[in-house]
Amino acid sequence: MTASQSLFDRLSKSHAATHNPFAMEIWANFATTVADAVTLAGSKLEVPEIYAAYTSKLGWWRRKQRLNSIGTTVRIPSEDAITDALVEQLEELRNDARPGNPLIDMNITFAGQQPRRRQNHIGSPAFTTDIRAYVPDNKNLDIRIEAKVLFEAKDLHSEYLGARGLLRFGDPENPYSDTPVGAMLGFIVAPSPEPWTSMIHDGLAQTVGAIDVGHVSVGKLPNPVSVCDMMHSRDERVTVLHLSIVQNTEPSSWY
Repeated sequence: MTASQSLFDRLSKSHAATHNPFAMEIWANFATTVADAVTLAGSKLEVPEIYAAYTSKLGWWRRKQRLNSIGTTVRIPSEDAITDALVEQLEELRNDARPGNPLIDMNITFAGQQPRRRQNHIGSPAFTTDIRAYVPDNKNLDIRIEAKVLFEAKDLHSEYLGARGLLRFGDPENPYSDTPVGAMLGFIVAPSPEPWTSMIHDGLAQTVGAIDVGHVSVGKLPNPVSVCDMMHSRDERVTVLHLSIVQNTEPSSWY
């Protein structure tokens, strides 16, 4: 596992050919603020009364149940339901923020299920982005976040790192992002978050199209964030942060 570096240093190196250091400093601050907000909003979903309010809603749980690692049949939260709840909590963070908070100072706004800025599809074939973090008065500051539920190891390669996940950032015709930074977000529901950091990093090293895999230190996050660069054209590269929040099954798969 490679040593961690600052996000600014990483972006300055990865995007030296197309962006100046000042622009990369702005992007590092913007991306760090977004990553911190996602992590804080995710922790709010773990508050018992907030968690209970969401899990009681129709649509929170997937219809199909699965066996967890100890052989118990459990219900798994829906990716779209967690995304909607997370966006609500992000919006609350934004609404509760005051001057001095970077969400206010940078005027960062969040939205769910947004169309991509560049695509040649329309209607249902046009993939929307799960979460968008952007600055309304600056069209260039726009981070797209693709979320996937991680319940067991096979979800990592079939969904998270696959054609419906990370590889969308490298799509030459319909790139998931046309800005320097994007993010993957793992909704880790079982059995615990610790193994996934290494699993994601190791999986990235084996993913065709993922280049310059490493780690960066981002804001208040307790662990380094896995990163990789995806090329969707000869001259366009997006640095993808790999973030995670913890959720649960019913009954609980935590141990």
